[in-house]
Amino acid sequence: PDGRTLFPVWPIYDPELALTLFFATLGVVFLPKVLGLLAALLDRANRSLRSMTRLAGAVLVETLLSVLLAPVQMLMQTRAVAEILAGRDSGWPAQRRHGQRPALADLVMFHWWQMAAGVLLTFACFRISWHVMLWMSPVIAGLVLSLPLSWWTALMPGPLLDRLLSTPEDRDRPPILRAREQRAREWRQLLIKA
Repeated sequence: PDGRTLFPVWPIYDPELALTLFFATLGVVFLPKVLGLLAALLDRANRSLRSMTRLAGAVLVETLLSVLLAPVQMLMQTRAVAEILAGRDSGWPAQRRHGQRPALADLVMFHWWQMAAGVLLTFACFRISWHVMLWMSPVIAGLVLSLPLSWWTALMPGPLLDRLLSTPEDRDRPPILRAREQRAREWRQLLIKA
C-alpha cells in the first residue's frame, strides 16, 4: 500500500504467474533451437531418416552441454566483471587448440571454486527442500561436474560425436576448401624440398 502500515505487506507468490514466467523463459531459450531444427528438417537435403536422427541427436547433445556449461560460464563471466570493476586485469588466456589434453593440476586450480560453489549450493538447496534441490539440479550438476566437463570438452571428439555434431561442409568439403587443402599440401612439399 501507499500509506504507512503497522506491519509489512509481503508480496503474494502467484504460482500461475511463476509458471507463465518459467514457460516464457523456456520459450526464449529453446525457441531458436526448435526453429533451427524445424528449418533443417524441412530442408530437402535432410529428409532422410538418418539425417533427421543425426539432427535430433545433435540438438539433444548441444542442449545438454549448454545446460551443464551455462552455470560455469555464468560464474566465470561474473568473476571477470568483478575483477574489471576492482581495477584488476581479468585476463584472456589463449585457447588450447587441436584437442590438447589440459593438465589435471591446471583444471583443479581453475575449477575448484566452481565445484565448491556447486557443493555449497547443493547443501543450501537441500536444507530448504529437496524440491528446491531437484529444481536447481541442472545448475548444481554443471558446477559440481565443471572439472570433468572442462577436461572432456577440451579433447578431440570421438568418431560418433564428431559425426553427430558435424556440419554438411564437414562431411562433404566444398570444392574451394578441397582446392585450398591441396594447394597447402603442395606448398608444404615445396618448402620441405627447399
